[in-house]
Amino acid sequence: YYSMDKLAKEYSGESVAFDTRFKGTRDNPDLRASITQISQENFTAGSFIDGLMNGMVYELYDMYNAVLNKGIKAKTLIGSGNGIRKNMMLKEKLKKAFGMEMYLSQYEEEASVGVAKLALQYVR
Repeated sequence: YYSMDKLAKEYSGESVAFDTRFKGTRDNPDLRASITQISQENFTAGSFIDGLMNGMVYELYDMYNAVLNKGIKAKTLIGSGNGIRKNMMLKEKLKKAFGMEMYLSQYEEEASVGVAKLALQYVR
């Protein structure tokens, strides 16, 4: 993640555009991911990394807007997983897009911790 952050931060031009909806959406399950706005100038690792992170942020923010449109307002932004925990640039992009501070679980490997806690309920 350090190398990805470094490459993305070093790139200062217009990044490629990623649509990260590999399996569509609830409203449009036929949508597929795509990469656009590729040029000779931005055909670099840094541009691709930055563009992919932007695509991830846009997709999550679109989901958040769908919730807002139903009258539900979030007060806290909570992130989980190594993709956010170890990727500082992605974490910063999410905080900026959502306009909130982001909180992480005290435990790493959240899914494993959750399964272990669930299993304990049945062992006792």
